[in-house]
Amino acid sequence: LALGRALMGLPRLLLLDEPSLGLAPKVVESIMSILAELHRDGMSLLIVEQNVHAVLALAQRAYILEGGRIVDAGEDGRDAQYRSFEAHIEIAKKHGIALQIHDRDAHAEVIATLLRVGAPEHTVFHCFSGDAELARIAADHGWYLSFAGTATFNNAAGLCEALSVTPRDHIMVETDAPYLTPSPFRGRPNSPYLIPLTLRAMAEHLDVDVDELAAQVASTTEHVYGSWAL
Repeated sequence: LALGRALMGLPRLLLLDEPSLGLAPKVVESIMSILAELHRDGMSLLIVEQNVHAVLALAQRAYILEGGRIVDAGEDGRDAQYRSFEAHIEIAKKHGIALQIHDRDAHAEVIATLLRVGAPEHTVFHCFSGDAELARIAADHGWYLSFAGTATFNNAAGLCEALSVTPRDHIMVETDAPYLTPSPFRGRPNSPYLIPLTLRAMAEHLDVDVDELAAQVASTTEHVYGSWAL
């Protein structure tokens, strides 16, 4: 509760979608009771469970706190994922914040949903794993692609092709720490200090100066997520 109240100075929205909520129903209800008190204190809350395995473990139910009360949505895992995704999209559009998508083996579904409900102004494919075709679709709609250490792997031909067709001002870089450590340290825990390895590999593929790409990525990242300056 102290943490929740400390967040009151920030935009009055707390969104939780961690798989840790996919525990026993009694544990979820205990968490919900705490969050309900935060809601009564004035914080707007939307709790969604988007991990399909956790949803199924909860008897195929999604728990959503609406107006300070728990709603048993009674949806199966896939429906819960769609509802969660659409809720994230709506929140991003309502509050003017970036939508960061973790798209794993669901490219067609993600694209179809974005086109059906309308994507936020700043839509980011986190840890991009698609090919050049998906990158072209993203470019056509002004979506951003964030590349991780996988861009340095020996089997990264598809990612490199996607990188080549992405507008420079729509390219970002990330760690996905502690995973996807760039070569030659693949297999070790990842960390932000290794980002230059990924960036250098990207610059080499694009045949551009690494400082030039770094400056462009920094500018794009600030444009999408806002300035860190206080």
